[in-house]
Amino acid sequence: IIPRYKEMVKKGQVEISLSPFYHPILPLLCDTNNAKIAMPTVRLPQKRFSHPEDAKKQLKMGLDYFEGLFSYRPVGMWPSEGAVSEEVVKIAGKEGIKWMGTDEDILSNSLNKRLRDSSGNIIEPENLYRPYMFENVSIIFRDHQMSDLIGFVYSGWDSKKAAEDFINKLSGGR
Repeated sequence: IIPRYKEMVKKGQVEISLSPFYHPILPLLCDTNNAKIAMPTVRLPQKRFSHPEDAKKQLKMGLDYFEGLFSYRPVGMWPSEGAVSEEVVKIAGKEGIKWMGTDEDILSNSLNKRLRDSSGNIIEPENLYRPYMFENVSIIFRDHQMSDLIGFVYSGWDSKKAAEDFINKLSGGR
């Protein structure tokens, strides 16, 4: 598959992003207390773990491995489990990452507002469907529902019907 990816990159058909080398949750490598940001009531380990240098090493190892395979350094990253923090974005930016992708729930928590109504419809599309910039890293947030349709639902459908449904949803139909 790697030769096929190389070919598609060379033709400009895809951009490949990376994840940290051993797939760690980078914010927790930086500091286990970061778990409290997303889950204020979580029980933390008795002994705090705080090693941002390990997070940097995981990212650098991933970048080096990627470069060894593809002969260039990527500028995009999908963090393991979509986990991000301000410190992780800063580390990534210093390592040459220009953009990161993560999930809409991270955006919802960051903005401290709901992105969907009780029916699951996006309330203010301009909040989700745009990039955000932090420390010179552009951050995009995936539409979780659309992602699940692509990843888990459409593969079981007739391809033409799946494409029509996808286009319909993109153009505002439900």
